[in-house]
Amino acid sequence: MEAIISRPKADAKRSPARSKVEGEATAAQSSATDNVDRPQPPIRRVEPPDPGKTHAQLSRVLQFVAQQAGTVNEMLMQMQADPKISYESQVLLGGAQAITQYIGAAADDALGGDISGDFEYWTYGPHFANAGKGGAT
Repeated sequence: MEAIISRPKADAKRSPARSKVEGEATAAQSSATDNVDRPQPPIRRVEPPDPGKTHAQLSRVLQFVAQQAGTVNEMLMQMQADPKISYESQVLLGGAQAITQYIGAAADDALGGDISGDFEYWTYGPHFANAGKGGAT
């Protein structure tokens, strides 16, 4: 026995849900074929990122930063000692020196204070650690 498949008559009314689904399917099919004629962009192969620096390399970078900050700090102190420099320039030099000290302090403190000293040494000076201990002022 053959199965009889009934098809809706052409003039039969379709449900709004069914015609919406059919319309979306037709739209999806037409949009898929619209892109066929467009050229495809080339595929770019991206190399995996470098795994990063080793602990020893990072320590050397911090050491370099701390040494350079110490050099700039000394230069700024010498410039501030010049009596011919205006007050405005003294203020700018003082600000630059403070920033330099904080950069050097952060790098040196991360290394354990091996370059000039810890954060307190850079920020408060070389005599801070001993202030008030055993006759030190």
